[in-house]
Amino acid sequence: MSTTKLNSEYVVNNLLLIINNKLLGILDEIGTDYNIDSKDLIDKYCLTKDDLQDLTTSSTKRKKRKKRAILNDNDLCKAITAKNIRCSLRKSTGCELCLKHKNNIKFGRIDDNNFQDKEAFIKTKKEIIDGTEYLVDTDNIVYTFSTDLKNIKVLGKKVNNSVELHT
Repeated sequence: MSTTKLNSEYVVNNLLLIINNKLLGILDEIGTDYNIDSKDLIDKYCLTKDDLQDLTTSSTKRKKRKKRAILNDNDLCKAITAKNIRCSLRKSTGCELCLKHKNNIKFGRIDDNNFQDKEAFIKTKKEIIDGTEYLVDTDNIVYTFSTDLKNIKVLGKKVNNSVELHT
């Protein structure tokens, strides 16, 4: 017998003793106050080991997790996600896309090389160069920093942590 089973039985038996001892006192008091036979109350309301059996079985048995099936490329949705990877959901019946991408392919399809996002943006990060805030993209192109997106202009290229102006 495993130690967890022994420990759980030990806990259940002691729990049963504690509950029944407290319950015996309460039932005796009720029997005296309302002129009811205490033995009838004890037989009816005290717990047995069978009553606590659910506690031991439910704590040791856990629900099995459903394993996700590994899908073939033919069964996968053909949309590209925001992380620039293929969608991992199953395609819906009669369609090459999952239900999520059926009406909205924002980032394109894996088999469409000509797709262009309608909301094309240049990904930049804010950097401080020589004490001034600029926007710098992944190719080290430097832009003016402004909260008004219409006033942003290309300044030049970032070289050795300084701005080489565009001429």
